Amino acid sequence: MAGIPRFPHFSSTFHLAAALAVVTLYASVGVVAQSVEELTWGADAEGGAPYVEAAADDPSRVVGFDVEVAGLLAEGLGRRPRFVQAGFTTLDAAVARGDVDIALGGLEDTPARRSRLAVTVPYYEFREVLTVREADRDRYRRLADLRGRRVATLGATQAADVLNAAAVRDGFTVVTYEDDVHPYGDLAVGRIDAVVLDHILAERGVRRNVGLVNQPGTIAVGHYVALLAPDRTALRDQCNEILRAAMADGRLEAIFRRWNVWNDDQAALYRLQLSNGDAGAKDPIRAADPPPRGHVDTAIVFLPALGRAAIISLVLSTMAMVTAVVLGAATAIGRVYGGRVTRVALTAYVELIRGTPTIHPHPVLNEWWPEGAG
Repeated sequence: MAGIPRFPHFSSTFHLAAALAVVTLYASVGVVAQSVEELTWGADAEGGAPYVEAAADDPSRVVGFDVEVAGLLAEGLGRRPRFVQAGFTTLDAAVARGDVDIALGGLEDTPARRSRLAVTVPYYEFREVLTVREADRDRYRRLADLRGRRVATLGATQAADVLNAAAVRDGFTVVTYEDDVHPYGDLAVGRIDAVVLDHILAERGVRRNVGLVNQPGTIAVGHYVALLAPDRTALRDQCNEILRAAMADGRLEAIFRRWNVWNDDQAALYRLQLSNGDAGAKDPIRAADPPPRGHVDTAIVFLPALGRAAIISLVLSTMAMVTAVVLGAATAIGRVYGGRVTRVALTAYVELIRGTPTIHPHPVLNEWWPEGAG
């Protein structure tokens, strides 16, 4: 019976070729993946939800609506997003230096930022609101009701600018914090009298601290934007196109709904953006408070605080003098009428400590102290 021709080397050659093809394919995929340009974006993950925060199941991963906005921009640009942690107050400098391509994370549209950075179109509208203790709901309804009180906010924000301007007129003290968590905790325990921040932060603060309430009025209106270096206007314009497209097709709305921050203000903002193309660019801050008064009014407003400070200084000086007289008399009596140990101890105290500035013995000790003794 004639056998089927056998090719002993065919099977091994085929397997080798297949293996080489698989290796080549994987290598090609890796090269393509590595060739995709990154979009580095900076934010402060310590700011917390719903902006940017570490994922509960994987601290190396970040979640939040600004994380999804960054992903949306990267997808539209054909890039891979890569998160870079940066402190909230350093984000402007980081993007200006080129440490990151884009900065996000609840960054507000302000004239100062527009003067030194490339700023995208606004993608979220927020309201600055007043938070007080439940017991003060009827007492502190407006900033004008807080004269002589302490009102807190987050430093380097629109809220801080608004409060500093209003404090001149309304006579309250502005207390700035480096984070947006502690103001509400301090308000709950009575260290401060009110907090003014974005409504997203205010709602989170009320949920986390029992006994706080947000007043219904709006102190100011602002917008969240993405920041780029001043020479990255071409990239900024691309981001604007992507954001407007996402406004039109509902992708941005879907992101904010997932994080429970969507409201009618956003629908109005998007209609304005799609019709005008640059809403908020000329006047990013719409404050409910009028501009501050002049220098004379400022001095008058702060006169009560200066008077209180002067009284405190006088009281402390008087107490210090009385204490010094009492201790000095006790020391003198002890040196004259005390026992031997008391006299020696008080004399040493007067001669070596009380009667000689602390820095004076140092050269003497350095000169006479034996080497190696210390």
